[in-house]
Amino acid sequence: MSRRSGRDVEPGVRYTTELMKAGWLGAQTCLLLTAMACLAAAGVRGAAEAALAGAVALIFFATGQAVQIISIAMSSTFGLGLTLASYVVRVVGLGLVYLWMQGRPGLLDSAGRWSLLAGFLTTTAGWLAGVLVRARRQRVSVFDAEYVPPPGWEG
Repeated sequence: MSRRSGRDVEPGVRYTTELMKAGWLGAQTCLLLTAMACLAAAGVRGAAEAALAGAVALIFFATGQAVQIISIAMSSTFGLGLTLASYVVRVVGLGLVYLWMQGRPGLLDSAGRWSLLAGFLTTTAGWLAGVLVRARRQRVSVFDAEYVPPPGWEG
C-alpha cells in the first residue's frame, strides 16, 4: 500500500484514480478544442451545445470510474454487481437526456445535432485516449513479472 494524505491507499484504488485523472485531462483537452471549432463553425450556440454534450459524457465516464474506485474494496461479486448496475443506471440516464432533447424542437436543428455529436464523441475519444495512454505507462507488479513456462513447455 502507498501513503497519500496520511492514509493507506490500496494499489487498485491508486491505479484507478490515476486512470480517472488521465481520462479527465484527455476529455477536457478534446472538449476545449471541439468547443473552439464549433464556436468558429456555428457560433456561440454551437460551442455551448458541444460543451453541454461534453459535460454529459464527462459525467457518464467520471461516475463510472468513481464507482469502480468504490467497488475495488468490495468482494468480487458485489463489486462487479455494483459496477454493472452503475452502468445500467448511466445508460438509462443517457437515454433520458436524449428523450428530453427530442422534446426540444430548436435544440436538435441541423447545426445543433452536429455540435452535440462532435462534443460527445470527441470528449469520449479524449477520455479513452487519456485512460489508454496512462494505463500503458502504469507499472502493475502483477503484470511486470517475467513469464517462466512450466517445465517441459520450453519450445
